[in-house]
Amino acid sequence: MLERVEEIVRAGADGVAVISAIQGAPDPEAAARDLRAAVERGRASRPG
Repeated sequence: MLERVEEIVRAGADGVAVISAIQGAPDPEAAARDLRAAVERGRASRPG
């Protein structure tokens, strides 16, 4: 999931829907933190 989030944001999406990924995680706080980091990495690696 994290790799896809980063890839999708890098391609130009402003965000992604991640509710089930957070709610279904054994540690929702860590999942939210990891997903946010993936979004930030995707934004930082956008071309241009």
